[in-house]
Amino acid sequence: MLEQETDTIIQSLSARTIADARSLSLKQILATNIPKGIQSYFRAEVVRLLNHDLYNSVHFARIDFSAPGMHRVHRHHVQMLATEYVFPREEFLIVLDHAVHFLENYLCRPQWTIEQFVFDGQERIPTQTLLVKLEYLSEYGYFPTLIKRVVQQKQWTEISASDFRSLIRKIDEQIVRTHTGREKALLAKPIFDFLLLEDAQAPIALKPLLVFYEDKKLIALKEHIEGTCQTRSQATITLSDLGNIIEEFEQVTGKGKTGQERPEMAPDDSTNTSVHSIEDSSAQISSQAPPERSAKNPALSLTYAGLTEKTSALPDLLFEEEQRKRFVDKIFKNDGAYFLSVIAALNKIQTLRDSSRFLHQLFETNGLDPAAEEVTEFTEAVYLRFAPEQKEST
Repeated sequence: MLEQETDTIIQSLSARTIADARSLSLKQILATNIPKGIQSYFRAEVVRLLNHDLYNSVHFARIDFSAPGMHRVHRHHVQMLATEYVFPREEFLIVLDHAVHFLENYLCRPQWTIEQFVFDGQERIPTQTLLVKLEYLSEYGYFPTLIKRVVQQKQWTEISASDFRSLIRKIDEQIVRTHTGREKALLAKPIFDFLLLEDAQAPIALKPLLVFYEDKKLIALKEHIEGTCQTRSQATITLSDLGNIIEEFEQVTGKGKTGQERPEMAPDDSTNTSVHSIEDSSAQISSQAPPERSAKNPALSLTYAGLTEKTSALPDLLFEEEQRKRFVDKIFKNDGAYFLSVIAALNKIQTLRDSSRFLHQLFETNGLDPAAEEVTEFTEAVYLRFAPEQKEST
């Protein structure tokens, strides 16, 4: 799709990492200034190699990995060893080439890439295979997070390609539905970050963005962006200009976050949008109306075993702009959609105990230190939701 840009990115990432060295460890790779998606790919690839060798070792084959607690021990063991894995130069460059091409495809057409990568031509796979492959994904964190929760909640042991395709399509539909025009542009920010590496304010080629919105089945929007740029004789576009074009499209078509016409609403009305939750056995996402609120519509609800679907009578989590930006940056790796999804899920939880369990799982899944400053502040904000009078007295 972007052969020249891809070659330039590979050369730049090679210079930032191995340069002229003969070898490089995973620990060194993770410490360099390269995209998170590339780091995740390298880490997942090392874990895959170590697991392969471990399971095929004569003596390790005699260990019952299905015994209680063994999965956790095994995972911790491999993760600790992985950071010390050393890539010879030739192997590093091969994996880097694969990682860049994979991430480029995933960022530009996530739905298609996830399905092709996970199933690799098969019609049905064990969910364990699915979970292993999700470790390669870093950007668009709502995909791996929600998929893992569905698998855990439903206790699936295998999944078909058709069911998986339906699941990721519905996840993406809801993410799109709950975002404004400007936010729909920001969904594509990882593409800008990857192609530009440094200056995210610079323009990029138009084609990756057209593929991105086509992958999300936003055909009318894709055609509007393409037509507008043709009229302006633009072959490239900035993130800011993309936001303006999408806002213009929604004003002209009378469509908002839901993508449906809303003749009785003012253009800036942001209430009464349906929120989808993943809840039935076939991974269908059913809608229900949330209570009206002055804040922006919540994103896709994250569900897990024990999380009830009834509307909470507790106050919703609201943050000052500066605080929200810090949380998105430090806790959610600049993934605003993921942040909104987590907040929507927390707003549904009815008890402090369930909130604590949810946070514990969130921190463990994302490798966060519960004692870190922003993590502690975020936790306290969640807990104060169950004792608002404490917040008012401080």
